[in-house]
Amino acid sequence: MTTAEIDEQFSQDNANPENLTEFDVTSGPSEDEETASTGGMVASSTDGTSKKRSTRTPEQRAAIAAAREAARAEAQRKREARQAERAARPPRHSVKLQRAAAALPQLTEDANGLYTDLIANLDNNQLLAVAAHVAHHVRATKTDLSRDLPKIAEGSLVNIVGTNADNMAFLGMQGTIVKPQSIHVIVDVDGEEVYLFRSDVVQAEVDSKETIIAPASNG
Repeated sequence: MTTAEIDEQFSQDNANPENLTEFDVTSGPSEDEETASTGGMVASSTDGTSKKRSTRTPEQRAAIAAAREAARAEAQRKREARQAERAARPPRHSVKLQRAAAALPQLTEDANGLYTDLIANLDNNQLLAVAAHVAHHVRATKTDLSRDLPKIAEGSLVNIVGTNADNMAFLGMQGTIVKPQSIHVIVDVDGEEVYLFRSDVVQAEVDSKETIIAPASNG
């Protein structure tokens, strides 16, 4: 029983004299004591009649104390549950690393073998150096290939056959050329513009536009 329920029951008992116990009637100060405490005047209500001071029974006081203790215990339990939940969460930087790992492209068996050997035998500085050399090699190769290819017309439907590290999610999709250049092209894929090398796209058949796959949503 809550404190409010106990007080409600107590008010009902005081309103009905038959429910008052002997303790209720005798526990307050005597008429002489009350008169002395008020300078010789008996406390009275606004209508001129005497008014008895309300008191709680020992059972009611014990019930109120138990209800308050139960409320404190429940609040403590909730605090501990929130603390445990926060402790179980992975650090924010770990969540970012997990998301980045999930977005990495799949490696073939041969490529995965080379990758495993590299990370097992090189330190981080050398791995970064190798990555820089590989990225430069890819850029130089794509530049040479793109220079030798004919310029593709604006509005052409193309298949994306190559990408760079920032837009690998578009590999294998189709889009429309919105800005052709000699080395690079900008391709619209369902409203999103993708910057690619000319060698990353090949012209597609117009009839195959129905098979366009929309890029996965980041939301």
